[in-house]
Amino acid sequence: MVEAPLNRGSLFVLPWRSVSITIRYAGYVRLALYSIERGAYTIFCNKISLETNERIDKVMGHMKSKTIKDTRVVQTDQVLINDLNNYHTLFGGVLMKKLDACATLSARRHARVQECVTASTDSVNFIEPIRQSDSVCIESCVTYTGKSSMEIFCKVIAEDMITAERKIAAIAFLTFVALDDNKKPITVPEVVPETEEEKFLYQTGEERAKMRRLKRQQNRELVSKLTLEKPIL
Repeated sequence: MVEAPLNRGSLFVLPWRSVSITIRYAGYVRLALYSIERGAYTIFCNKISLETNERIDKVMGHMKSKTIKDTRVVQTDQVLINDLNNYHTLFGGVLMKKLDACATLSARRHARVQECVTASTDSVNFIEPIRQSDSVCIESCVTYTGKSSMEIFCKVIAEDMITAERKIAAIAFLTFVALDDNKKPITVPEVVPETEEEKFLYQTGEERAKMRRLKRQQNRELVSKLTLEKPIL
């Protein structure tokens, strides 16, 4: 925690985010976040209960940078016969459903909010077919963040249960947005990479973010040209 003499009505800007903070009480205060809304953070002075202090520390922890490994989710499933297509390989749609479910948990683990919504599925690359003799292991983690958005990377590893051969079957990038109780976007913590794989994904994240912004602009232009009229059959 940081302590600083601040007066009632003073403004403070968090060093890691451009957020203005209004001081509720005058005096020598303990820098702590009590309630979080869109761009509104309140600092309370030291004359508060221990229980409130603990809640403040908990919220402060949510805003600190988190390592990528803290957001990692691993899910392993077997391939059932109902999951197969006519070519006896896993349906692409079944895999995409698993990817979204896994990525959602990574986003919520990072943001620690009730609701994280899928903003876009940026790319899904099917590299190797997944067969009934394989297990499907999906690893997801937050690899890059914006103000309220989170890029989730998913890696799919297929393992032959007979030969133990492992192969990367698919990779995907999805974007999620964290929402507050009023369904409004809220600020999310930054991520810190540690391994070589994580550093590569993090360092290339800004370029992917630029591509997403360009794609959103193109989509808005496309949607503006579309018609709602029923087709004539």
